[in-house]
Amino acid sequence: FWIKLRKITKGKRPPDRKSVNITINNHPTATFTYPTNGTWLIGIEVLNASASTDDQNIANYIFELDNNTDFSSSAILCNTQDVNCTFNTSSQTQCNEESLDCFLRLNVTDGDGLKNSTYITIGVDNTGPSSTLQRPINGTNITTNYYELNASVTDNGIGVNITTFLYRENETES
Repeated sequence: FWIKLRKITKGKRPPDRKSVNITINNHPTATFTYPTNGTWLIGIEVLNASASTDDQNIANYIFELDNNTDFSSSAILCNTQDVNCTFNTSSQTQCNEESLDCFLRLNVTDGDGLKNSTYITIGVDNTGPSSTLQRPINGTNITTNYYELNASVTDNGIGVNITTFLYRENETES
């Protein structure tokens, strides 16, 4: 981008044209690569901000966690020059388990000190599902070739995708 400047004084011959180069420095753009909005996180996760961009270079990434979008009580997960941040969801205390009331904020700063940020909603689910076997009752001896099982399995976070029933033919087998 360049602009030509020319000064004209009344009654005088215009001076020679001069060119001035102007560099425009845009603010960086903060973007999460992983996780995306609405993702459930479990255990140790690697957050990634490699989709963030700048016309110069991004000098610093700050990853924050909070249970409100004002980030008034946030915990800094990472303050680094690296696009990745390792997040142990089991040790965090900011957000409730099995709830999407959790927010990650990414703050980026470019080499000239310009800043930008964005945030997303996440869920933390380190609690396994609960199950109740309604039929058969524990210890029931099944002597028919066909027997209908009945159980309920619930998870308030990620949910339940597959339920598997295991059985043994007699007490001595494991």
